[in-house]
Amino acid sequence: MLMLIIPPEMIAAASAINAAHPFKKIKPITLTDGRLAVNADLLTDCGPGQTWEDWAALGGGLVPVEVDPSLFPVSAP
Repeated sequence: MLMLIIPPEMIAAASAINAAHPFKKIKPITLTDGRLAVNADLLTDCGPGQTWEDWAALGGGLVPVEVDPSLFPVSAP
């Protein structure tokens, strides 16, 4: 799956974007290797006037990478 890996130096910026919006938030998942990631589809909806416009500057600097499904956390039923 194509994901955007959020480097540690961008975590504060991502949190600030979420804090500015009470009803829409992007919650990165923590991969089993400890990296934070969001789905790369975010980039298709962060242009001017779109839902995730505030993420354009942050997401625009990130390159989508293929993440092995084995790195996704497994949640208990």
